[in-house]
Amino acid sequence: MKLVRFEDISGRETFVNAERVNFISDYGSGTTEVNFGGKEASVYVAMDVAAVASILLKTEKHSSFVQK
Repeated sequence: MKLVRFEDISGRETFVNAERVNFISDYGSGTTEVNFGGKEASVYVAMDVAAVASILLKTEKHSSFVQK
């Protein structure tokens, strides 16, 4: 299991299992949602979607998540 470190929108360090990411969404306000489970399993990070996708793709062998 590979964990990717992000800083969430509250400034706390958080880790996401890159292999479990279902989708990423950009809200245009500088906040990106990384969903890695059910409806409630999301992390909101202060990065744009391109940066998040780039970081996740570097850690994964397969691109299993989709961008919403």
